[in-house]
Amino acid sequence: PFYYAGKSSVYLWSKYHTTKLYNLKNYPKTTWYLSKSVQMKHNGKSAIYYAVTSGNGKTKGYVWRGYLTKGINPLGSQKSTTTSLEKQVISLFPGAIQDSQLQSIANKIPYLVGDEQSDYYKEQLGTQYTNLKSFLLAGNTTMINQLRNGNLAYKNYLKQSIPYSWQQRKPLDPFLSTATFNSFNGWRIGVYAYPKSSNAYGNGVVLLLPANN
Repeated sequence: PFYYAGKSSVYLWSKYHTTKLYNLKNYPKTTWYLSKSVQMKHNGKSAIYYAVTSGNGKTKGYVWRGYLTKGINPLGSQKSTTTSLEKQVISLFPGAIQDSQLQSIANKIPYLVGDEQSDYYKEQLGTQYTNLKSFLLAGNTTMINQLRNGNLAYKNYLKQSIPYSWQQRKPLDPFLSTATFNSFNGWRIGVYAYPKSSNAYGNGVVLLLPANN
């Protein structure tokens, strides 16, 4: 995550730096999420530009990295909203409590790639990170196809895919490999579930932490 803290006009550009798309001074509360960095060259000079997307996914472009400050925009609100799909996930865990911090982290998952996810978890959770239980909402091919073809209701898909996901974690996390939905009573939970309109529908991430002391 990055943000622009300046007051002057700074622009997001098109991929080949030919068109100004958005003026960052008009987005004072926005957090921008880096997807890749590129080297742009012109007249023998080069500079590193970041491809960034706004937190709501609606605005994106390329900007010189020197204009951005690393971190969540302190002027922006930390949204902890959940979709109907995510509420269905949470409802499967009796006694689990939706946590605004975990939900805010979960909402950023679409903008994080590979190791960026665990790095972001560590940055946001600090010492709590060692107690974090995280797993994918991801069934096998048969489950996914049944869901996307309309032959399996979403909640029934979850009841199959989540235990399946726990079993895939067995070598890394014995706790999850023996868990049930009742194992997290009192735990804090945050969920990101890809919407039906996404090519990744049926996938997502669940984050769980033990109750606060």
